[in-house]
Formats: sequence, structure tokens, C-alpha cells
Amino acid sequence: MAEDAPLEQYVTTEELRAIGSTTGGKLLLGALGTYFAVRFASAPGERLPPQDPSEDSSKDDGNTD
Repeated sequence: MAEDAPLEQYVTTEELRAIGSTTGGKLLLGALGTYFAVRFASAPGERLPPQDPSEDSSKDDGNTD
């Protein structure tokens, strides 16, 4: 197993704020945020259940109740 990096190699909160204050940094951090949001939005293999066609709300059957 790999050893932990020395403390000097970790990125601090202040450094992240400094990176995020630049235009390129905002693009980079935004892209990373989007990647992780999409990557971890659902568990692998998780799928939506099949929809019951009788409950399709897009059809207009004329009922106004």
C-alpha cells in the first residue's frame, strides 16, 4: 500500500480559494465539480423502474377532475 504523502504536498483551502479566484481556475473547478456530480449521481447499474403506461400524464384523456 502506498504511503501517505508528506503534509507539504496536500492542497490547502487557501490554495483552492486562490486557484478558484482565477478564470481558468473557475473553469477547472467547475469541470471537476460537474464530473463528480455526474459520476456519483447514481449507483453503478442503478436504473429507473419501468413506467406504467396507464399512468402516462402526457396523454390528454379529456378528464378534468
